[in-house]
Amino acid sequence: MSKEFEIAREFEIDASPEEVWDAITSGTGGWLWPMEFEPRQGGSGPFGSTLTNWDPPHRLTSRVENVEGMSQQTLNQIDETIEPRDDGRSSWVRYVHSGILVEDWENQYDGADKHTDFYLHTLRQYLVHFSGRSAVFAGADGLDGGHNDSQVLDDESPRA
Repeated sequence: MSKEFEIAREFEIDASPEEVWDAITSGTGGWLWPMEFEPRQGGSGPFGSTLTNWDPPHRLTSRVENVEGMSQQTLNQIDETIEPRDDGRSSWVRYVHSGILVEDWENQYDGADKHTDFYLHTLRQYLVHFSGRSAVFAGADGLDGGHNDSQVLDDESPRA
């Protein structure tokens, strides 16, 4: 059964609106994964989305319907609002992830809710410690031998 969802978070960060904007539009490889935006209203965004708001450094909204590769979701929207604080030396950020989930709603919502906290935590850490620095995204596949890639190995763990 299809059901709408909305996950909203707000936080203040010791980073200028321009630094936050750069992190969410061109520095994503430093805190999430590399994403590209066609920098204009109506431009293309990640995962086949369209930018319904492009107002640097104040607001970015991307929206996609019939999310490719995600049968659980028919609508996905990310809306980020950035407001200056302390004469532009810090920012207030409002992040809203909304859409329509079509199956396994509670599980999908729970995953999206937890991922939101993780993504925003890494964004804040990036802004506080690495803003403006070049970053290289690195991915890793799971371990060989049937181990789950989330398994913690220590000296007592069986090896493949």
